[in-house]
Amino acid sequence: MARWDSGSDFAAYHNLAMRARIEQKAAAAEAAARAERLETEHLLRAMHTGDLAAYERWFVRECARHHITIAWQPADVRNLWSYADRRLIGCRHFRTEDDVAGGLHELCHVLNGLCPNVQPHYLDPANTRQRACLACEREVSTRALRLPIPITKRMHARWAHALSTYRPTPAPAPERQRADQFIGNLTWCQRHQQWRRQQWRLERQARVRQEVERDRLKESNHGAI
Repeated sequence: MARWDSGSDFAAYHNLAMRARIEQKAAAAEAAARAERLETEHLLRAMHTGDLAAYERWFVRECARHHITIAWQPADVRNLWSYADRRLIGCRHFRTEDDVAGGLHELCHVLNGLCPNVQPHYLDPANTRQRACLACEREVSTRALRLPIPITKRMHARWAHALSTYRPTPAPAPERQRADQFIGNLTWCQRHQQWRRQQWRLERQARVRQEVERDRLKESNHGAI
C-alpha cells in the first residue's frame, strides 16, 4: 500500500489521476467522433452513387441514435407504419428507392411526434382508420426532404404522391398552400441544389484533410531520418 508523507501529496496524486481519466475520456470521445465522421463521409459518398445499402446503414444508425426500434417487414408488404409514442417503425429493407423513401418517411414521423391537433393541425374525424392530418404529413415530408443525405427525385415524388392523398382532409387554406408547394417539382430542385452545394463543401473539406495528413506524414518521416 502506498504511503503518503502528507495530505497534500495524496491530493496531488488524486488530482493527477482525475486529470488522466478526464483526458482519457476526452481522447476516447474525440476518437469516436472522428470515426463517426469518417463513417458518415463514407456513407454519403456511397449514397451519392446510389448505393441503397449505404442508405440502410445510415437509417439503422439514425434509428439507434434516437432509440427507435425497426420491425423489418417482408418485401411484398405494401403498408408501412410507425408509432411515435412507442418509437417503433415498420418498413421494408432498402432494395429500391421507394423502400428508402418509405423508411425515411416513417423515421421522420417518429421524430416529429404525435399530432398536437391544434391549428394548423387537424385530425380528420371522418377518417377512422388512421390519424389523418395534412399539416403533420406535410411537416414529416418536409423533414424527410431536409435530411442531411442525398434525396433523389424519385423519393420526393413518392412523398409528394403520399401528401396529395391527404389533400382532401380538412385543413386551413395556408396549410393547403404549403402542401401544394411541397408537391411541386420546384421544391425538389431547390433541395437538390442545396445538396450539391453541401456535397461540394464536403469534398473540399476532405481534400484539405488529406493534404494536411500528407504534410503531417512528410514532417514525421523527415524527423525520423
